[in-house]
Amino acid sequence: MSEKSDERLERLEQQVRRLRSLVLVMALGIAGALLMGAADKPDELTLRRLAIVDAEGRERVIAGTLPSGWAGLSHLDQNGKPRITVATTPDGAAGVSHHDRDGKERIVARTLPDGQVNVYLKDRVENLRILAAMTPDGTTGVTHTDRDGKMRITAGTSANGAASVQFLDQGGTRRFAAGSYPPDAWTSGPGPPDVGIRCHSGAPPDALAFTRTRRSVSAGPSGVFPP
Repeated sequence: MSEKSDERLERLEQQVRRLRSLVLVMALGIAGALLMGAADKPDELTLRRLAIVDAEGRERVIAGTLPSGWAGLSHLDQNGKPRITVATTPDGAAGVSHHDRDGKERIVARTLPDGQVNVYLKDRVENLRILAAMTPDGTTGVTHTDRDGKMRITAGTSANGAASVQFLDQGGTRRFAAGSYPPDAWTSGPGPPDVGIRCHSGAPPDALAFTRTRRSVSAGPSGVFPP
């Protein structure tokens, strides 16, 4: 029994030595390939996904691409929830979004392929509350909505030189408007109002307007407001 055991032990040791030699050869081959690649491109690292972890091994920064052509970079908090996400799309759009600690999207800024720029501000339940936008022709605008999603305040400038601000009630009726309009934007009456105040529907007077050419207060139909 002792001789047989010695023989088996010797054969086992030989197998271990051969495996060690094989592993060493493979390791040297991999190291050589890596060194050759590093010598060709010493300042480059090519991969499809990169994850950076913290001291506890949790992924905190993730960068990667998708087969569809998307490319993105995400920052995660300690609970694994995305807080900042940056992405580009195959059609040429690009955007960045910020999330609160509950994972709710609160701020979004993006550029579209046609050159339009949008910035969204959302409340805690991700309802849009403020939208700022600029179109390729230079028109700009800011819209404020209430918690029910109804537009309440708008302000903007147009490509033709007009600038205006208006306030709406909960029913969507415009109650106050002020603006400056180019001459060719007004086709009737004494000219566009610099300030207009609209009362409740049916309550006299229907509207009041102040114009640059007539400094007194005038009462008239709702047509004193630009469309």
